[in-house]
Amino acid sequence: MNLQEQILDGYDTLIVIALDTSYKILTINKSGVKLLKQMYGQEAKKGDCILDLFKAPSSKSLAKSHFDRALAGESFTVTRPFESGKIIRYYDIMYAPLLKNEEIYGFSALVVDITEKTKHEEERVEANEMYRRLFVTSKDAIMTLEPPSWKFTTGNERILEMFKVRDMAEWTSMGPWQVSPEVQPDGELSSEKAKRMIQTAMTNGSHYFEWTHQRMNGESFPATVLLTRVNFSERQFLQATVRDITKEKQVEHALHAQADLQKLLMKISTQYINAPLDQVESIIQKSLEELGDFVDADRAYIFDYNPEEQTIDNTFEWCSEEVTPFIDKLQGLPLHTIPELTYPDSRHVYIPDTSLMPEGPSKDITIEQEIKSILTVPLIQDGKYVGLVGFDSVKNHHTYTEKEIALLRIFSNMLVNIKIRSEKETELAKLLSRTKDQNKRLKEFSYITSHNMRASVANMIGLSQMIQVVPDNEDYLDMLKTTTQKLDNSITNINQLINFENGNDVLEKVDCNLSEAVQRVLKLTNQIIKKKEVDLHVNIDDFHVIKAFPAYLDSIFHNLITNALKYGITDQSKKLDIYASQESAGTTVFIKDQGLGIDLNKYHEKMFKLGTRLHDTSDGQGLGLFMTKRHLEAMGGQIEVESKVNQGTTFKLHFQN
Repeated sequence: MNLQEQILDGYDTLIVIALDTSYKILTINKSGVKLLKQMYGQEAKKGDCILDLFKAPSSKSLAKSHFDRALAGESFTVTRPFESGKIIRYYDIMYAPLLKNEEIYGFSALVVDITEKTKHEEERVEANEMYRRLFVTSKDAIMTLEPPSWKFTTGNERILEMFKVRDMAEWTSMGPWQVSPEVQPDGELSSEKAKRMIQTAMTNGSHYFEWTHQRMNGESFPATVLLTRVNFSERQFLQATVRDITKEKQVEHALHAQADLQKLLMKISTQYINAPLDQVESIIQKSLEELGDFVDADRAYIFDYNPEEQTIDNTFEWCSEEVTPFIDKLQGLPLHTIPELTYPDSRHVYIPDTSLMPEGPSKDITIEQEIKSILTVPLIQDGKYVGLVGFDSVKNHHTYTEKEIALLRIFSNMLVNIKIRSEKETELAKLLSRTKDQNKRLKEFSYITSHNMRASVANMIGLSQMIQVVPDNEDYLDMLKTTTQKLDNSITNINQLINFENGNDVLEKVDCNLSEAVQRVLKLTNQIIKKKEVDLHVNIDDFHVIKAFPAYLDSIFHNLITNALKYGITDQSKKLDIYASQESAGTTVFIKDQGLGIDLNKYHEKMFKLGTRLHDTSDGQGLGLFMTKRHLEAMGGQIEVESKVNQGTTFKLHFQN
């Protein structure tokens, strides 16, 4: 082995092969023999034609083209991959012609294994490509800024969208403080605070913080900023990653708002639970104001539903400043005419933009009230629709989240509960008041009847004794008869009062013709009218029909007409007028005489009390006017009286429609 071969065999990583013009091996070192055996499974030696080693025609053709280029006098390098088991290795093959006396007699091929180098290069390219993709496709704005000006030097495409800049040239002409409002939320100037954040990042290597940025159109937005110091060669600069957190802040704000709304509802519910009944209305009004203001509504209100009329009435309303109230106009609103604004079931109505509503009465109402957005939540009691609570946005459109609507539903349930409680307590209060009133009247009546009965009994005892002494005295017998009649009247009055107190809960109102009721009484008193030569005038039309208890109505007219005949007809005045007037709230009946009259200064406070006698000549027990007033009020009516002594009396009976 010559010296040259010894040297070539000493290279483990360098493969040397020399071929003649017929592709036969002139020289090959040990590394070359080893490589060819690995690739082709055969050992190569001097004199072998290397093309015989290639099994695939395509490989042989490619190799021959390279060989021929070298034999043509070209020096060049090619990179070829070769499979080695499951591993692919890469080699650089450097071809050069061999010259002797300036003639080509062959060529050399130096083969260098560059697998590791190629691998590192691929990793570097892959890393660069990955970074480029991250930089380009990131949803965050990524940029660099360098000292001493700390203006931006590069940036990805996301910057253009986030900051609304025209192009990168405009971007690299600015610094962080120029895409920020003048002052940050904490009151510090953006220009001063930005420099401080930059210095912190350069000192610590990185700095993460929240910041308020500003787009070129003037719109501010919250963001997080990560500043990272980058050391490149002898340069130091910062890479900044800016993330728009507007949505995150909105969610955070919504969560805080919901928590605050829950606290407000807890406060309101506590007030409802502990409030005296006479303060409930003021608490409802205050809670509407607090809730309306909290959800940024301009008008909050409650409607009650009238199932008989199928209408709704605005019972409570709160309005913000400069917003027109409509509570007086929204009374007796037919429910079927506004189906888009309220459903008589458990569904709420939320219309973010009322201008998109279909034409009709519902939209007309929103236009009249200048409503841009509306939310109504039904009030449901025992599965039945009893009204609604609503919120109008007049100044701006408003968006409600599902959780806000759910919490406002809780408020509607509170209103229903307080409504139930109010109704129960009112009913109980009325029952207690009625019971106390009944007890008081019964006690008063017991005193009167007891006195009258004792007097009658005493007279009867005395007269009985006198009759025993003088049995044939007619005067005593007449007096006994009168006394017995008075005692019977007292017992009858007791029965009437008891029947009245017990009958209100079982009687049922029916249609009653006022003219017919008056005529029935006039027939019963016809003999008295004729005897006293009464100048009677009756003017009640047949269309005057009311809902009433017939027995009560007859009792009312009987008491007042007989009183008028007794005290209103005198030798000087025989006139009695009975007439009716139709009014918006109902019907009024007038019974007017020109007789003795009543001293209202004396009897004004106790005229309708049990046992009151208005005239010294009266032989009654003070029950007539008392029962008249009670009967009338039991049917929802009222009674008034106008009178002057010796000039006459007018009773006004107000009946509801």
